[in-house]
Amino acid sequence: MSHHKSNRVNWFVGPLFVLFFLALFVPFANTIGALAGGAASVAIAVAIGYFEIFHIGISWMVFLALVGGVSTGVIVSFVMRRRKFQSEAQRLGLLQKTSAGVR
Repeated sequence: MSHHKSNRVNWFVGPLFVLFFLALFVPFANTIGALAGGAASVAIAVAIGYFEIFHIGISWMVFLALVGGVSTGVIVSFVMRRRKFQSEAQRLGLLQKTSAGVR
């Protein structure tokens, strides 16, 4: 029984560290990226801990959840940052609309 309790606690250790990592070490991290990274990290931890996906041991759960969550958070933050700057530049009239797209 205690094995399952510690397993459930570890479901949220990785995602919590993902939020701290994004806040401290990723200067372009934003809310959407942090939420996506946290959700991905929880999904990975639950998949490993509860469903025993790929027969990966519980000792790898926090590390893999951290790597997956940080990767997702960085990618989503970067993509959303680029879209935000493009929409802001369009609003200010800095980008020109052409028939091929936005320059």
